[in-house]
Formats: sequence, structure tokens, C-alpha cells
Amino acid sequence: MATADNDRTIRINVRLASHIKDRLENYSSHIGMAASTVAAFAISEYLDTKERQANLNKDMASSMAPRIMEIMANMTQTPEGLKQLEMLTNAIEASDEAD
Repeated sequence: MATADNDRTIRINVRLASHIKDRLENYSSHIGMAASTVAAFAISEYLDTKERQANLNKDMASSMAPRIMEIMANMTQTPEGLKQLEMLTNAIEASDEAD
């Protein structure tokens, strides 16, 4: 969450589209806060959300990794599984090349 006004010591300049600036000013006026304070809160909340999402993705990947490794190990036990693994690898490579 954003810190108290006296704890904020860094100033940044941000270019906004005029309609975003208008929305910010209207909302700030409506709640009785300075636009810069509302912007600081918004940036803090945005970063909190993105960091939380990144942590959830990392946790999900970590929890899924052992099961994925087990599935891949089982796939390599049969010729059919090896063929499926090769098809998956080719699809991933093609996707990477398209990006």
C-alpha cells in the first residue's frame, strides 16, 4: 500500500493521455484527494497486484513441475509416448519461432 505523504520523497513525471488525466482529476476531486496522491495509490495497488500474480504463477509452476516431470517420464516408456513427446516438442518449437 502507498506510504504516508511525508515518506514519499521521489518525484516522477508521467505522460498521460488527456482522457486519462481528466478521469484522474475528476476522481481525485470526487474523493477530495490530490491527483498525485491518487496516482501514488494507484501505482502501488497496480504493483501489488502484478507482484501477487507473478508469485501465484511461480507457485503454480513449482507445484506442477513434479507432476509434469512424472508424466514426461511415463511418456518416454513407450514408443507411442515418445511420439507424443516429439509432437509436443515440435509444437513448442514452432510456437517459439512464430513469436
